[in-house]
Amino acid sequence: MIDFIMQQLNFFRKAFSREQTFFWFCVVVIGFMMATDQLGGVSSLTRGLLFDNTAYCGILRFFNSKAIQLDKLQILIAEWIKTSFQLQLIAGRKLFVVDAKKNPKEGKHMPANKWLFQDSSDNSKSEFVTGHHVEVIGILVSCLGIVALLPFAAKIIDGFRMNNRDASTLKDRSAKFLSSFQTTIVGGIVIADAWYRAKKIFKHVVDAGAILITRVGKNAVANYLPVKKMGRGRPAKYGKSVKLMTLFKEQLMTTATLVKATGEDVIV
Repeated sequence: MIDFIMQQLNFFRKAFSREQTFFWFCVVVIGFMMATDQLGGVSSLTRGLLFDNTAYCGILRFFNSKAIQLDKLQILIAEWIKTSFQLQLIAGRKLFVVDAKKNPKEGKHMPANKWLFQDSSDNSKSEFVTGHHVEVIGILVSCLGIVALLPFAAKIIDGFRMNNRDASTLKDRSAKFLSSFQTTIVGGIVIADAWYRAKKIFKHVVDAGAILITRVGKNAVANYLPVKKMGRGRPAKYGKSVKLMTLFKEQLMTTATLVKATGEDVIV
C-alpha cells in the first residue's frame, strides 16, 4: 500500500525544489490519511503518525517552506485528477466548478482572519462572522456511477494585502485566481453562481478558450440594435434597453435536452 501511495505522490515531485521538502510532503499526506480525528491541524498529523513532540516543529516549518511551488503543485493536482479518474464530459468538454466560502474562525490573531459579511439566505447563520474568505476550484469526475467534485486548488482571496496601495477588489482577486489556471481549464466549461457575473471574470475564462455558465443578475439589461438616423452627430451605439428578467417571464426560452450520441453527452 505504501509503495502505491509513493508511486502516486511522485507525480508531484516537480513542484518541490528540494527533495527533503518533498519527503515532508509525503509524510503530511500519509498523516492526513492516518489521522484519528477530524481537526485537520498539525497536532492531528503528529498524533496520527505517532510522532513525538519534536516532529511538531518540523511539520509546522514545512507549511511555511519556500521550496514549495504552490501554483505548480495545484496545476499538477489537476493534471493528476485528469489522468487518474474518468472525467464527466458534456459535448466533449471538461466541467469545472468554482465557488467561494466564508469559513468562521475563532482565532483573534490568525493571519487573514477578518470581519466578513455573511450574504446567505439561511437565517440560522449570523449576519457577520470573523473568518477566512476562501475560493475553491474543482473538476467533476464520474466514479462508480456517481458524479463527484474533486477540488484541486484553494486560496484565501480576502484578508491579505501586500501593500497599502493595493486597490484591487474582491472580484479582481477572484479573476486573478482563475487566470492562474488558464492552461488547466482550456476548452472546458466553468460553472459558477451569480456572483461571478462580472466582465473581468468572463474575460479570463474566455481568454482560456473556456465557457462560463452562470446565472444572470436580476438587474441585467440588454439593448436592441440601434436605429440608424440621418443627420449630424455621432451614430448611436445602443438601442432601446430592456431588463432580461422581463424576457424570461415571457417564456421566450426553450429547455435543452441531454441525449446520448456516439457515447458522448450532447445538448440539443
